[in-house]
Amino acid sequence: MANWCSIKMVISCKDDTVTNNIRQILEMMYAIAEEQKIGMYLGTKDRYIFDTAIYTQNQVLTLEGVTRWYVDPSDFKSWIEFLISQGDDILSATLHYEELGCQVYGIFSYNGSNYEIHDKYIPVDMLPPYRESYSEVYYDILDAYLEDNGVEKFIGKVNNKELTLKRQQLKELSFAERQKELTQIILDNSI
Repeated sequence: MANWCSIKMVISCKDDTVTNNIRQILEMMYAIAEEQKIGMYLGTKDRYIFDTAIYTQNQVLTLEGVTRWYVDPSDFKSWIEFLISQGDDILSATLHYEELGCQVYGIFSYNGSNYEIHDKYIPVDMLPPYRESYSEVYYDILDAYLEDNGVEKFIGKVNNKELTLKRQQLKELSFAERQKELTQIILDNSI
């Protein structure tokens, strides 16, 4: 039995056009996933997103859902690279992840100005214990603890030059051609 990891990705874009382009791609990926009766593919062969919700407000796009097992740093890096290759430059992104059954809680972050990815998390031995008496505020406690005591690690850099070339090639495709290509990518990477 798999543990489910809850995720919330928040992507900041340079303008509403970029936000809407990325939303359109995510909605296309979601529609293909629904049609194929699989989780939403986002650039990693073994990490799909289920129970997906996508919404935007101004230049900010939010993607929520769950994955089987914990989202690791390479998954987040692949997701960011996939979104950049499909859309436009992303100013910044965060991915809040939690799988409390396995005592995993943290935030990945991407900085579009230097292309760096970081992971800030609470180590298992430092995770605040859960008590029924503060069950309604436990996530607030975790967030505060993460902010004050979380361990931050540099994960790596995104190769923006290579992704920009891929993005330019995709802009030449029609919407139908792009949807066909994305469908094929999903089918090629289905589990």
